Amino acid sequence: MRLRGLEKTMKLNRRNFLAGLIAVGATIALPVALADATPAQVDTAWKQLLKSPWYFDVNESDTITDSSHTEPTIRSDVFFVNTGDCCTVELGSADTA
Repeated sequence: MRLRGLEKTMKLNRRNFLAGLIAVGATIALPVALADATPAQVDTAWKQLLKSPWYFDVNESDTITDSSHTEPTIRSDVFFVNTGDCCTVELGSADTA
């Protein structure tokens, strides 16, 4: 089934779409701010995005997440803890005197 005239009414504003992707965390290479980019610069960024698309997931909380990033499971996944900096206090005879 072909919808006549649909291709004329369904235009994607690439600048607004790129701005939306940037707002949710996509990295898009532009020599200037998106608002100041020329149509040719927007087209170049669009072509780069088509060559290397940005994939994302939406989790159960409706949060957009990077599909290549794993969620932390323990605290050391979030905070860097160097176990060499930790020590155990030993109670000896000097502590009991």
